[in-house]
Amino acid sequence: MQVASYVDEKIKDIASSVPNKSFSEICILTCLNLAAEVFEIREKNARAKQRIKQLLDKLNKKNL
Repeated sequence: MQVASYVDEKIKDIASSVPNKSFSEICILTCLNLAAEVFEIREKNARAKQRIKQLLDKLNKKNL
């Protein structure tokens, strides 16, 4: 339910910002925007994992 509500909100946001587009075009734009969000979150996650690994490596070196 939360996912459907989130997607519905995004569709409405895009529909209000591009009123001359068809529903299909709005859905495609929504999909592209959601995919961009996913990629951004994946990148942030990868950077956070790398930073955690670096910090753990530092800690392990200090404990040796």
